[in-house]
Amino acid sequence: LFILFHFFSLTWSTDIEQGLLRCLKFVRNFLFYVLIRELFLRDFFNNYKRLVISYILTAIILLSVHISVILSAGGLADFATLTQKVTLSSVDLGSLRVRGTGAGFLISGSSMWFMITGAIVFGSIAITDSRFIRLLKVFFVLGIFIAAVLTLSRSTIIMLALLLMLLFFGSMYLRQKKPIFSISAILIMLIVAGLALGLGNIFQRRFNRAFEDGSWTQRLDLYRPALDAFKHSPIIGIGVGSNKSWQFAYPEIGGQQSRFVHSTYLLILSETGLLGSLLFLTMIYYWLSYLWRSLNNRNYALQGRSICMTLLAYSLAYFVYISAVGEFEDFEPWLVMAIAAATQQIKGVIGCRAY
Repeated sequence: LFILFHFFSLTWSTDIEQGLLRCLKFVRNFLFYVLIRELFLRDFFNNYKRLVISYILTAIILLSVHISVILSAGGLADFATLTQKVTLSSVDLGSLRVRGTGAGFLISGSSMWFMITGAIVFGSIAITDSRFIRLLKVFFVLGIFIAAVLTLSRSTIIMLALLLMLLFFGSMYLRQKKPIFSISAILIMLIVAGLALGLGNIFQRRFNRAFEDGSWTQRLDLYRPALDAFKHSPIIGIGVGSNKSWQFAYPEIGGQQSRFVHSTYLLILSETGLLGSLLFLTMIYYWLSYLWRSLNNRNYALQGRSICMTLLAYSLAYFVYISAVGEFEDFEPWLVMAIAAATQQIKGVIGCRAY
């Protein structure tokens, strides 16, 4: 219904091209959602080796991509220049939109994928009694979180802090001592790594001058047109993809019109009105309720409940994150929804066999 309403809103949209592009992305993500859900229904949870292999392959691919980007940007030596910058902006390098220089050249859009994978790995730490595998996963999660921090995105860093806090309390809820120990070790190693790389000076400059940075002031400029668009058509909105064309009437934007409102909630509210927002909130309700019920289902193995706990933590942190960033047309939220839906349909006990 959420996707169909977006297609229906094309009939009154003022930018059919942008609207159709977003609708087609939604269709792609929905097919992705169905595929992942069916994979998990085929006993993916109970094949621990397959999960570990997928983690390792993902790590290798992402690591190779980031190493190539870092080297093409001048190597790690350029990272020192970040401490001299007052503000950092995104630049275009070989058609990849990246942030910073040197080691800061990490693909910003991959940070959500990093956090999802990290959360799932963290949730599976208690699955095995092998000290080697457990240690390997701790360092794997550490690498993922460091990569997310090095995107230098303030919104991503705030989401990461929320995720770590929710993982800690979620582990206490499940009374898992090993995850609590692991996350404490990860935090200590993050602090040590941050001090070694001089991240303190970099992030101090980023956060102290937050509202002087164009990336924040532009958000405020884009919020007003979105709110006015909602007031203009509060029930059905101005039509999917129409925010960019709507912004031309606002001189303060100064020719910087953007289809990115930088708030998923304002984007959906302005373009689909109360009806679209209601469908969106209904989808979120089922998403969270699936994970919450699975977390509290005593028929599920501790391993499966632990993974549901970490995905619930990711989801809650993500909902804070998208209040100031992004759109709902990316893969990652649909991936988490697919796993959440699958946990409601798996028959019997879910969990992972000991490795």
